[in-house]
Amino acid sequence: WTTVDHLRSVGEPLDGTWHHIAFVQDPEGNRTLYIDGEPDDVVDPIPPKPEGDWNLNTTSIGGILRANPTHWLTGLMDEVMLWSRALSAEEVREVSENGLDSVFPPITRQMVAYWPFEEAPGTETDGYKTPDAYCYGYDLLLENLTGDNLVEGKVGQTFQLDNARQTILKRENNPGDLLSINQHPALTIAFWANVNGTGQNDLRLFSEGNTADNNPLFNLG
Repeated sequence: WTTVDHLRSVGEPLDGTWHHIAFVQDPEGNRTLYIDGEPDDVVDPIPPKPEGDWNLNTTSIGGILRANPTHWLTGLMDEVMLWSRALSAEEVREVSENGLDSVFPPITRQMVAYWPFEEAPGTETDGYKTPDAYCYGYDLLLENLTGDNLVEGKVGQTFQLDNARQTILKRENNPGDLLSINQHPALTIAFWANVNGTGQNDLRLFSEGNTADNNPLFNLG
């Protein structure tokens, strides 16, 4: 496929304060970026997703996971939510304003994962994870992170991500899982981010890749 390379938003969500970011793909493959609940006029239009299956088996936050983790982020992310449907503009606005405490009861319909980043159960021997608070149990493994790295987030607590420590939250997905989220014809990815982009070499906030190949690779950030 033709590479979608460094399309830039008009709004600036990586300015060192909290902003809500959402990426929505409808069943026809049309894609929209939202910042703080409002659609952004991306400088170059985001092309529709091409037909065909995306051979992706990893989902990661704060960096890229292919054969090995790379491209780590410094900053905060919170309340990461994934759906296998396209949220409406009204729903995106509602999530950005009220999270899952929404006046719309169907807001969780076709939700695939919800990571609030409130805890880090586990042991040094077995490793630490942060739970998927929805119903499928798609917990993320923590690399170079423990409960000691929990700080004040947008909603409750979240993890302090740090490029110098090569921190990442990651999951290798299994056949039959509803992740990677890009396997679905329609999808929504939504999260809060407090990231100062100035001076950082890489800003991959959310990524999906493949442990056996460098392509395809999906990045937000």
